[in-house]
Amino acid sequence: MIGHKWINESKILGRSFHVDVFESKTTPIGIVLWFGGSAMTKPRYKKREKMVVPIFDKVWHRLGQDLPLIFALISGPYDINILRFSESNLDKNKWNQHVEKEILGNWPDLPVYLIGNSAGGALAFNGVHIIDRVVGAGGIGADQIPKDFQIPLRKNGQPEWILSLYYNYNDPVYSINKAIVNKLIRTGLATCDRFGGQHETIYYLENRSFDDLIYKALKSFK
Repeated sequence: MIGHKWINESKILGRSFHVDVFESKTTPIGIVLWFGGSAMTKPRYKKREKMVVPIFDKVWHRLGQDLPLIFALISGPYDINILRFSESNLDKNKWNQHVEKEILGNWPDLPVYLIGNSAGGALAFNGVHIIDRVVGAGGIGADQIPKDFQIPLRKNGQPEWILSLYYNYNDPVYSINKAIVNKLIRTGLATCDRFGGQHETIYYLENRSFDDLIYKALKSFK
C-alpha cells in the first residue's frame, strides 16, 4: 500500500482540505474511510498537509502490500467543534455533504466502510454512516457516538450492518461512551471487543484491532 497526500479545495467548507490516500496495484473492491479525532488546530492541520501519516506502514506490511482497497485517512477539521458536533445541524450538513460529494465523489462506484477513531466517531456517525454506499462501520476508541445513533434497516427490519467497536482496557474513552455502547449492544446494533492498551492509535495497531476492521471491511465489500 503506497500512500500519497491528496490536496483540494472545498467549496462546501470554504477552504482547502487534504486526505491521506493509500492504494495498491490491485484493483480496489471498496474504500475504507478513517475519520481522525479532535484537538486539531489550523497550524497542526497545515503541518500535516506536508506529510503522509506514517503510523500505518508496519500494518500494511503485516496485512499485505496488495490489499484490494483504497484507504483514505481524513484528519479531523480545525474549524468544526467536534465535541459539540451532534448539536449543530449546520456543521453536520456541511460536513456530510463535504464527505459525500467532495471526497467520496472521487470514487463513485466503490462501496464504503467507515472507521471512527476517537472523536472521529462524531464525524463518521452523525450522517455519513447513512449514505447509500456505506456497507459497514467500526470504531477504534470511538468517542462522541451520538445518543440517537441508528443504522439503516432492511425491509425485514434488520440492520443493514452491525457497528464493530474496539476499546482498549486502559482507554478512558470507553467509560465516557459506555452507556451508548451497551445500549447499541442490547439492541443488536453493535458488538464491542476489548484488548490491552491505551487510547492512542498506536495501541490499536499493535493489538491488531485495526487488522480486524480491515478484514471486516474486505468481507463487507464482497
